[in-house]
Amino acid sequence: MGSRVRKPETVTLPVFGDETVTVKKWLNAGETRAVLQRCFVPGATEPDPLRHGWSQAIAYLLDWSLTDAVILDQPPEFIGAALDALDPEDFLEIAHAIDQHDDAMKALRAAEKNAQRGGRPLPATSPSHVITAGATSGLPSLTLTSTP
Repeated sequence: MGSRVRKPETVTLPVFGDETVTVKKWLNAGETRAVLQRCFVPGATEPDPLRHGWSQAIAYLLDWSLTDAVILDQPPEFIGAALDALDPEDFLEIAHAIDQHDDAMKALRAAEKNAQRGGRPLPATSPSHVITAGATSGLPSLTLTSTP
């Protein structure tokens, strides 16, 4: 069996047209746990949903081209402060790009796991069941008749 530890990889995501952010391709277990931990305000028993995009951006973000603030090789606290210094719209665009990247990586991982087990991918949505009126549905049977 191969290693369960992924090699660090980066992905460059476009934001604001010609600007980019460089992010980790994957988060490991510790980084994923840190995302969840940052969602809690000290003393709270429930996560703050407003902190999720910010926390996820801190975990993924490695570098960017959009400001003079150098975030490369900086600790999470510095990256969080740099994100907080952005205009709200700019932060939201970065957080959205990272969230889409995270969704794509989760889908890729699910496909990889499925392929490892020899299974087929599941359809995107389940087929709808057709219910007809009649004895099986508990509704009265309907018969259409035409009149001349």
